[in-house]
Amino acid sequence: MLLKGHTALITGASRGIGAEIARRFSRQGCTVIINYIDDKDPVDDVLEDVKKSSSNSVKIRFDISKQEDVENSVNKLVEELGGIDILVNNAGILKSSKLTELKHKDLKEVLSINLEGSFNCLQAVSRYMIRKKYGKIINISSISQFTPFFNTVHYAMSKSGIKMLTRCAALELGEFNINVNTIVPGIIKTGITDDYKDENLMKKMEELIALKRIGSPEDVASAALFLASSLSDYITGTEILVDGGFTLFKNKVPY
Repeated sequence: MLLKGHTALITGASRGIGAEIARRFSRQGCTVIINYIDDKDPVDDVLEDVKKSSSNSVKIRFDISKQEDVENSVNKLVEELGGIDILVNNAGILKSSKLTELKHKDLKEVLSINLEGSFNCLQAVSRYMIRKKYGKIINISSISQFTPFFNTVHYAMSKSGIKMLTRCAALELGEFNINVNTIVPGIIKTGITDDYKDENLMKKMEELIALKRIGSPEDVASAALFLASSLSDYITGTEILVDGGFTLFKNKVPY
């Protein structure tokens, strides 16, 4: 088992990519901490799945965009579980709006969750990792960090920030044996993409993907497992592109 004896905090793990990473980690012997914020999400279903492989796994509700909430929760988790070896900054939101119509409250919400929230968790957890002189931090970004899409300027801004958060953190934390890397998913079938019901659009997307299929949360979870394990011990400050070859194309994205 690649993660036996380790404990991982995965934010936004009640559904989608985060939930699949939680399941994959637990099957590799990891104690999983499932972070969630919305009580309507199926967090109990995910925890039930995870506990089949890792009985010590737990769920915890806290808002990653609130620094004090994050710090109090991380302190509590470390006290109860003995530490956090792996952090997966997965939680995020996507809202669509034209640049000229973007409301400031929506801009602030996206940045506070996607970027500031990732920083809050990284900062709080890395303090304990420094003491232990070990840690794996994985930030989930998006191809929006370098590929512009219509009506997503605030989302792209947040994900571009993740790129430099990863690189700066890797530079500062490397001497403490802490690896910091980014996974950059392409078009992945999750709750976010389900909001786009246009089948013709999704078919056009598939045509632009070298592997000719939309990605799955399992595809991202495989990359996360690699970065969380000892297989990636000499990899830090970089990114793994999980997009099926979507960004190989220079064609105009069809929306």
